[in-house]
Amino acid sequence: MKLTGIKIDNLRGARSVAMTLTKPVTLVCGRNEAGKTSIAEAVVLALSCALPRSLLKKQAAELVSTGAKLASVSVAANAGGTMETEFSATIRASGAMKCDGWAAGPALPYVLDAQRMAGLQVDERRAFLFGLMGAPYNTEAVKAMILRRAGSSPAACAAVAAAVAAMKPGGFPAGERAAVEKAAQYRAEWRAITGEAYGAQKAEDWRPAHVDEPKEEHVDAARRGLATLVAAQETEREALGQARQVLQRVTTIRSDIESLTVASQRLSRAKTKLGADTASLAEWVERVRDLEARAGSAPKVGLVHDLARACALLVGIAGDSAGVAGYHMNGSVAEWGEFAGMDEARGALATYEQTHGKIGAAGDPVALAALPAARSSLQMMQRSIEASTRDHDGAVEAGRRLAHAEAELAKVGEVPSITAASERAAAADRAVEAQRKTLDGLLSAQGAARSAEATERKAREAHGLVTLWVSIAEALAPSGIPAELLASALDPLNRALAAGAEFAQWDRVEVLADMTIRSALMGTPYALMSESQQWRADAMIAACVAELSGVKLLILDRFDVLDVESRGDCLYWLDELVRAGRIDSVLLLGTLKAKPAAEALPENVEAFWIEGGVVAAQEAAR
Repeated sequence: MKLTGIKIDNLRGARSVAMTLTKPVTLVCGRNEAGKTSIAEAVVLALSCALPRSLLKKQAAELVSTGAKLASVSVAANAGGTMETEFSATIRASGAMKCDGWAAGPALPYVLDAQRMAGLQVDERRAFLFGLMGAPYNTEAVKAMILRRAGSSPAACAAVAAAVAAMKPGGFPAGERAAVEKAAQYRAEWRAITGEAYGAQKAEDWRPAHVDEPKEEHVDAARRGLATLVAAQETEREALGQARQVLQRVTTIRSDIESLTVASQRLSRAKTKLGADTASLAEWVERVRDLEARAGSAPKVGLVHDLARACALLVGIAGDSAGVAGYHMNGSVAEWGEFAGMDEARGALATYEQTHGKIGAAGDPVALAALPAARSSLQMMQRSIEASTRDHDGAVEAGRRLAHAEAELAKVGEVPSITAASERAAAADRAVEAQRKTLDGLLSAQGAARSAEATERKAREAHGLVTLWVSIAEALAPSGIPAELLASALDPLNRALAAGAEFAQWDRVEVLADMTIRSALMGTPYALMSESQQWRADAMIAACVAELSGVKLLILDRFDVLDVESRGDCLYWLDELVRAGRIDSVLLLGTLKAKPAAEALPENVEAFWIEGGVVAAQEAAR
């Protein structure tokens, strides 16, 4: 980028600037507060649209000169082609800003502000230089570099492939993060396996507590012993169950015998009572018959007696001869025949007479009065006979069942001892339990021994994976493979810095792989350099960035921080950069007492004087 003209109006201290640039190196000088820095800020604004002095966009109006309504800047430049390009920016007093800018890539801010590189954090500086120096990584090459560090086992190959895959979207930082996460994952896995906090040295020598593994034949013998005891246990439990059944049966039979004995003992009383009741029943039958006979001649009044008399009358009419008991018509001849229903009449009359005696016969009123009570007593005796018969039959059946129960009890024989059977079953249970504990102990020891072996193997594998992923993380860390790649890529930068320092007769500055900026001669870090040393370091680094990025533009403010001799060295160094084609344009600004004479300047340097924010028109027209 070769600057050919700068025009500024009302931008801070630069009130009116119009410069036609005829030489590659432009020195803008003046006294303090003349507007030199405002010119640098205006050019930066036009080329990059960046506000100076850490202003926020809403504060853009503060760049407009006091009393002005509009600040404007335009920078004419030739970017290597035949057509000249103009970059411009305007800011209104209201704060509205318009800027087209130059899309020169990420290096532009570092050549427009030489101090920017030194102000970066290490990671930011590395990221910028990594891209600037063109140190792209080849996936296969990086994979091979990691494998040289991590080994070439199948696990290492798989892990490296995963890490390299993680790099595709995010580069080395993404790969490093993935590796760090994996290492943390396997540390946690190691902790879960061992139950202890992870430590690299501890994990290297860690072993679980030793457990003697019992021999397999001892375990088999314990299993066989348990099976034998379990069989004996089942036998004893079965014997106990049978003994309980026998005891329960005997208890039931004995209870039945007891109750049946009581029942059978009632047989004698039942026989006696049944005999007495039978005799009493005969007496009452006879007494009722007697009363019925004696009561028959008593007066008989009522419907029953009237009907009985009608039956007696009918039977009397009929007499004993057949054929004269009734009369019926047979054609025209009247004949006597047996009256229908005569047998029923005779039967009803006989029944009546059994109860009430003969019709018309005189009865005993006393017998008639006693007859209902006698009949009731006869019925009660009949019911008593039924009950006595039931008692007698029950006692006979109880005796039969008693004989059967006694015969069944005799068949049972001796009743087994429940206590002895229970003790034998309990002893069998204890033997089984003891043998089972023995077997469980052997199995537990066997499992613990095998688990310890498996735990040791798993812990060793987890530790190996931690170590593997840590080595991969270290390889992908900024100080690892990226540093190796960057170190090789930094050679051109450091060679350019060395060449510039040699020509300018300044202390050589270098950028190390750890991204520190140091004096090559004394090893002084940038932060401990003097102000003029830092300016020279910034200038040389910015010049290298301008050259290596292809921007070939450089703005250096505060040139006056150098002493008189170093200022001359600086001008001739810039002149040499132009002669070598390494720089197209340089804007150099500094406080001087007077404008240097043209003949005192190198061939490729011209000077402009600014005073009160104005560069004289005649000077701009040179």
